[in-house]
Parts: sequence; C-alpha cells; structure tokens
Amino acid sequence: MAYVTRAEYRKYVTQLSGGEDVTYSADADALTDDVLDQATAYIESQTGRRYSALTATRYYDARSVVAHDGQLLLLDDDLLTVTTLTNGDGTEISASDYWLEPRNGPLYYGIRLKSTKSWSFSTDGQVSIAGTWGRMSTPSDDVKRVTLRLAHLFMNQRTATGQVTVFQDGTRTYEVPITDDLKHWLNRERRVRGDL
Repeated sequence: MAYVTRAEYRKYVTQLSGGEDVTYSADADALTDDVLDQATAYIESQTGRRYSALTATRYYDARSVVAHDGQLLLLDDDLLTVTTLTNGDGTEISASDYWLEPRNGPLYYGIRLKSTKSWSFSTDGQVSIAGTWGRMSTPSDDVKRVTLRLAHLFMNQRTATGQVTVFQDGTRTYEVPITDDLKHWLNRERRVRGDL
C-alpha cells in the first residue's frame, strides 16, 4: 500500500502548479496509483525499511543470536511491538524474561533474554516473533513528502526525454534523476542489521 493517497498526490501537484486545479481522467487514476506504488517500493528497496505497521510472525534460527553474547537475538526488520515470543523449542517466553533492544525504544532491533533464560533451538526449531513490524505505525509527514517527490519524478519520467536504455526485446527504461537531498534521506534511513 502506498504511503500517500491519490488525493494527497493530486493536492501536491496542484500546489506545484501554483494552485491551478488540474483535471484528471478516469484513466489517470491507475497511472497515479502505479507511480505512488512505485515510489513506495523504491523507498523500501533503498532503505530496507517499511514505513507503516505490519502485523506478522517472523522466524529466526540460531545464526541470529550474537555469538559472543548468547543472549541477544538480532532482528532483520524493525520491530514496534511483540505479541508472542516463542523459543526455538516451542515454549513461549514471557515478556518478563526478555528486554527489547534498545531499551529506550520503540523501534527495536533485537531481543535480549534475561540471564535466567537462554535461546533453545531443537532440531529444525526456530524462534518465532509475532508482533507489529515497521519503522513506524503510519508514515510520517517526512516520509509522505519523500514519497510525493519521488512519485512526481516517476510520473514525469514517463514523458521525459533524457538517458534512455533500449533492451534487445525493444523495451526501454529512462534514468530518473534522483536529487541529492533525496539520496541523502534514503541513505540516512538505510537499515543496517543490529542498528537503527
């Protein structure tokens, strides 16, 4: 699902045009939705993060436990809340037996067991974490601004002339000039495992 709505995009385009109302045909709706989805997917692919909450269960094996520590399980996605934590042997771990890291979250990158507990991985066992995942529950204004700008770039790409690559099958791709400030934002937001 895109981080901004069609109505928000149209308001943005109207503001860019100096407040002049822009009329849209019914066919333009699908195109608008496509560029909004494209902008959202681009942000996620460049940062390794999702900027809206997703309720899901994720699974981790023994390789996710920090070897020199033994108590810290590193996550491959941003975690907002835990509903159920199940050890690799199938037993549920109580919330009083672990801390989410960093302790001053939310937006957690790991789960640290207290010293009285240990991670256990039976044959083919995996730790399962049911919870809410994502960088934030809903896209912030900052994320929406970046999505709008990228969507506008992608929309303009469809009519732009510039760097064109033609493939053997006849398809073409156009280079989209991502501005330095957008590149900086995407780089700053890039997720590194075990780090925010």
